[in-house]
Amino acid sequence: MTPLTWAVVAAGVATAYLVHRRQSSRTPNQLPLPPGPKPLPLLGNILDFPPGDAPEFYHWLKHKDAYGPISSVSAMGVTLVLLHGRQAAHDILAGAHAAKTSGRPHMVFANDFVGFGRFVMPRGYDDIFRRGRKMLHQEVASPAATASFEGTQTAEARRLLVRALNDPGNWDQHCKTAIVAIILTVGYGYTVEPTKQDPLTTVNENMINAFTVAATPMTWLPDIFPILSHLPRNLPLPFLKAARRLRHDVDTAVFTPYRFVREQMAKGTERPSFVSNLIRRNLQDPEELDSMCPQDERDIIFTAVSLYAGGGDTVAISLTAFTMAMAIYPGVQRKAQAELDTVTGGDRLPTFKDRPQLPYLNALVKELHRWWPVSTLGVPHLADEDIVYDGYRIPKGAYIIPGVWSFLHDPESYPNPEVFEPARFLPLRNEPDPIQDAFGYGRRACPGRMFAEANLFATIAHTLAVFDIRKALDDEGREIEIKPKYRQGVLGYAEPFDVRVTPRSERHAELVRRFEKENPLESGDSVNLKMVSSWRSH
Repeated sequence: MTPLTWAVVAAGVATAYLVHRRQSSRTPNQLPLPPGPKPLPLLGNILDFPPGDAPEFYHWLKHKDAYGPISSVSAMGVTLVLLHGRQAAHDILAGAHAAKTSGRPHMVFANDFVGFGRFVMPRGYDDIFRRGRKMLHQEVASPAATASFEGTQTAEARRLLVRALNDPGNWDQHCKTAIVAIILTVGYGYTVEPTKQDPLTTVNENMINAFTVAATPMTWLPDIFPILSHLPRNLPLPFLKAARRLRHDVDTAVFTPYRFVREQMAKGTERPSFVSNLIRRNLQDPEELDSMCPQDERDIIFTAVSLYAGGGDTVAISLTAFTMAMAIYPGVQRKAQAELDTVTGGDRLPTFKDRPQLPYLNALVKELHRWWPVSTLGVPHLADEDIVYDGYRIPKGAYIIPGVWSFLHDPESYPNPEVFEPARFLPLRNEPDPIQDAFGYGRRACPGRMFAEANLFATIAHTLAVFDIRKALDDEGREIEIKPKYRQGVLGYAEPFDVRVTPRSERHAELVRRFEKENPLESGDSVNLKMVSSWRSH
């Protein structure tokens, strides 16, 4: 180097050192918030929030180009920190700062008025959350538990084939029925009605709708003015009337299946399930069903319903994305079917034992999580303390939102990210595993991931073994193009689209008929249900 070059380098090093010393010596309150649009006096960044006519993640994507991997906006006394850099998300939510970012924002209307604050997943990182998460790990997330569900998952995947063969026009509803049937069997030992809408399925849909309505940001007065939490709940105010109606829907979904289990246990006719196993484990007197302590019973009730509420729609969304992808990418579908035929010989239905011999199909499931993440913006975390990251201050109480869709569609990690391409996860390419972003971060990562993935594998493997999924036809016999598009909302529902689901051949249809003949659909348990909105109401 020339003397001048050395001088420039030395000056640069000295400047960097002084900047580092200055930043490291500043207290968190002296550090700036992450960059973002300039706030207005009094209003803050209220005008920079999503307009409400498009999915939120599209709106926030512009922050990635404008401000980099971490940005912020503030309004109404709340700071939102948006993470569009994958490394920043893992550092802040799952790395050294995880202990400070494991909370959840408190939704006043949804949690306090409608009752979702009793559920495990919306809670902060408190004792109730930790107890519920432990229950889920014991009964759902362990390898032994996961393996024990395979019989149920296989049976319901095959019943899906029967329903689709007999009623091909309701494919989307058949997928939802199959997933809810698995969850109700695993969670409560409950069998859904085989050929008609089951009342518990309807109750669950009402609860999901209640959450969607109640959790919409800045829609309800108590979320804007939390002091309204102190009002008597029986006042004739519009938002209180709505809260009472929504809470009734929630409580019916919470207590009806729990009561079913208790009554079956009292008669000695219960099937093993998440709830019955936990009840037996927590009885102080093995001969007396009422000998649980009240806290244990509450934990069981609201942990079970979290499994029931959280597992159904999310897997159903992934199955909708699968259906869409197969119609748009027939080459992918044919390749997966060829792999299945090689393993099964084409003369039997697949099983979980086939899974290790199906690398392309397993990669297809991974690609679903990447191509169409169920949560385009991860569920917000709450900063429980002030955090310093990369020279910025994330204040206590900030909502921290990971840009999951942007991570999983980053062309630097996933070339041609808009294309559905399972081969990206096979050894020759070995692109980053999307699971680390698709199922949450750190202490808030989904404990039911293995259960959900097994549900997807069973359903997808059976579907592709028997059926072709094609684009629908218009009146002139031309294919109707499908444009992948998210609806607005917290979860990644797709805009409606039409497909044709038909047997690959008569031989494949016969596989389904043979199963139906040997395993006739059993009667459901709805005759034993009593709809209640309070466990103690009996």
